[in-house]
Amino acid sequence: MVVKKKAANLKAFWKVILPVGDKNYFENDAMEDWVYGNHIGSMTIQLGLNINKAHQVQAYVDDIFEDSSGMRKGNGWDGLYGIQYKNRAEGRQYVRGAVVEYLQTTNQSGPIHWDSGDFPEPIRSQITDLVTGDDNYYNHMFYGPYDHYGMAQGNALLVSPIYNKDGFADFRDNRIKSLAHCR
Repeated sequence: MVVKKKAANLKAFWKVILPVGDKNYFENDAMEDWVYGNHIGSMTIQLGLNINKAHQVQAYVDDIFEDSSGMRKGNGWDGLYGIQYKNRAEGRQYVRGAVVEYLQTTNQSGPIHWDSGDFPEPIRSQITDLVTGDDNYYNHMFYGPYDHYGMAQGNALLVSPIYNKDGFADFRDNRIKSLAHCR
């Protein structure tokens, strides 16, 4: 195991908050030093309509991302889409509320990632453009998967690494489509 000491000052904190790459990272020991921290997130858009005092409808989209390719929507339709209905009327009601959600994580900004700048020496390739894909949700290239004691966080539909019979520590099946509803 290799232990790396990272800076723990205000300048390093700002480099994590505003991920700016270090153009001299090839002089460092490893490629993970290029950008401080790891950046994953979700951008949420939600629209609501109050039909009257008792009935409300909301639609929302959680656009998930792991890097700039997902932030610029290079990951296609990946995200969580939902519609929610709430009934706050007094008295007995057959339906108090309902939620329908659709989750997709199949695109992940495409199947390949190629950036000639990722390599210190020029490598010959037929790919001449920058191709930022293969986001591989819930897994990290250097630090292992985003899990808690082998279990998925925030998504019960993914098969957690703890269930890998061969001890492989990453999420293997992280490309899913799912439609769920509840009342």
